[in-house]
Amino acid sequence: MIYRLVDRSLCLMMMIVGLLLAHACGDMHTPAPSYAADTLRIRELNTSAMAKLYADPDSMLILSSAALALSDSLSYERGRFQSLFNTGLAYRALGKYQQSVDQLALAQEVARTWRDTLLQTRVLSVSAQVYVDLGDHENALERATHGLLLAQQARLRSQEAYLLSIVGMIYGLREKDHDKALDYYGKSLSIYQDLGDSTMMPFVLDNMAHVYLYKGDIGLAEENYTKAYHLAQDLKQPKAILTALQSLSHFYTRTDQLDKALGHLLQARDMLQHMPGDRTQYLFMLYQLTDLYQSKGDADLALSYGREAMEIAEREQRLWHMIRIAGKLAEVYEIKKDYRNAYLLSEKARISQDSLYKKDKEDNIVRIEERYKYQKEQDQVKAEHQLQLQRKQSYLYMFILISIALLLILLVVMWFLRQRNVLNSKLHEANECIEKQNDKLMEEAQFKTHLISLITHDVRAPISNLNMIINVLNHGNSSGNWTEKSLKGCRQELDKVKYFMEDFLRWAVFQSEGARIHKSYFDLGDVIRSVVSLYDPQAHEKDITITEFVDEDVEVYGIKEAIATVVRNLVGNAIKFTEAGGTVVVKAAKQYDATEPTIIISVEDSGIGMSEDVQHSLFAPASQTDRSGRRGLGLFLCNYFLSLHDSTLHVSSRLGIGTVFSFSLIQPLDESIAQEDRYADEEN
Repeated sequence: MIYRLVDRSLCLMMMIVGLLLAHACGDMHTPAPSYAADTLRIRELNTSAMAKLYADPDSMLILSSAALALSDSLSYERGRFQSLFNTGLAYRALGKYQQSVDQLALAQEVARTWRDTLLQTRVLSVSAQVYVDLGDHENALERATHGLLLAQQARLRSQEAYLLSIVGMIYGLREKDHDKALDYYGKSLSIYQDLGDSTMMPFVLDNMAHVYLYKGDIGLAEENYTKAYHLAQDLKQPKAILTALQSLSHFYTRTDQLDKALGHLLQARDMLQHMPGDRTQYLFMLYQLTDLYQSKGDADLALSYGREAMEIAEREQRLWHMIRIAGKLAEVYEIKKDYRNAYLLSEKARISQDSLYKKDKEDNIVRIEERYKYQKEQDQVKAEHQLQLQRKQSYLYMFILISIALLLILLVVMWFLRQRNVLNSKLHEANECIEKQNDKLMEEAQFKTHLISLITHDVRAPISNLNMIINVLNHGNSSGNWTEKSLKGCRQELDKVKYFMEDFLRWAVFQSEGARIHKSYFDLGDVIRSVVSLYDPQAHEKDITITEFVDEDVEVYGIKEAIATVVRNLVGNAIKFTEAGGTVVVKAAKQYDATEPTIIISVEDSGIGMSEDVQHSLFAPASQTDRSGRRGLGLFLCNYFLSLHDSTLHVSSRLGIGTVFSFSLIQPLDESIAQEDRYADEEN
């Protein structure tokens, strides 16, 4: 009971220490309801921003910026990553590529801190495309190959295929690396086919067609452009269809098939007018139409599309597009010999280029300032975090010391309790041993008293009979027949005393310390026949029929005199308690169904029998009685001698019908077993 209480106290103490440690480490902090609501708001803002990626990049930028500001105020890193990523996409859609690169670099830093390979590959793939937009192919290739390596190491097959296509696109922009580009595109297509994902395959085929076109392989270029267009239609992907139409228009323009080029480009324009799309793509399409109509000699339509493009670029302050469109419009005005407008647009292109350079420079300064502020804030956050960690560590060490002290105290208490329990157990064992010894001494004292009583009974009765016969003979009051019978009775009484003394002395010898028990092979049939022969006159005198039934080959290994004593006692008792005209049967039969060869010896009589109470007390050492309830030593000696043969005496009796006493002896299989038994007995 005490140990159970100590164990429960120990468990309770460990739970308390665990809770305190968890609290010290900050694990028990539960976000406030306002925090949860704000994080949900951040997720909603980012989801809304992604929905406006192509339709309204300005709104996307506003929503992403709001989500980023809220994430920074809450130190919500997951929301911060998604906001930075969305902001980078919005800047790219607006043509502000340098700002896009900066935002994506911050998102990449967050993903690297988390060691999230999937997010890193996503950011690197977009960053590579933005550097392509900037014309910085080296940085683009560096980020694409880095992302490809991460995807291959993490076995991100879909990302690997996408990054292979981006690397192929970058190599395709360099004339000397066209073969490498085709190799990477082929690997990308192979992975997409293995994955059963054809979503990106139209874009890969379209880019492969560009490479074939640059290499001058017109047939393969047209074949891949056409495949990309038909696959996009089968997949019902509007963006892929638009890209394929513009690519086919570009192909037919390069091959001087201007009508086909114009047809595909006008089809793309109609699609863009009926669906929200990427403004950058729309500007590029207007520029293509301006260039195409210029090539066809239709200056008016060229000017119409060029002015529309210029108006959009000026409204959205897309300086890079303003430079290209202003230059193209200047060429058209020059063809129309409108040199004034041609000059004005050329000047606008130059001013836009200067503004772009100035803006890039200013943006670069602002970027550096923002990075400095951000780094400073990060340093402050790290310092505060380090201080909190040190404080938590001090709490942690304190709680660890307290827990160790409590554990030591409990262990000492448990040790003392265990020692006391051991001492109590030893004391209890000693008391039990003393009680057993006392019981044994009392049993031995009772046994000695009982033994003297039994010996007195079994010896005094024959001596009394002898004394009575001698007295009668001494007075000469007997006839010749009576004298003969009396002498015969004396001989029988003397035989009883003789056998009793021999049995008792044999028992006393076996009881003495250091006595050796000698066993040998003997014929059990000879023993039974000699006993029957011994008691036959006495049985005849009482008109009792005594018979014996002994199987052949009943040789046993044991103490011949001891077994003879047992059989003699049982037969004598059977004759004693059987009335005139009764029967006594002695049997020795083999038992073949036993695990070892066994001989069953039984003595059956038709005497007075015994009640159940007498049967129960028959073998009790403290109340050794015979069938009539009188005390006797015979059965006690029988049981003792049988115990030397690993056997015991059994009785079955019915009052007024008769009694059967039986015991069994094991017949050894061979001499070696008997020899081992003999050695064991000698050692004992």
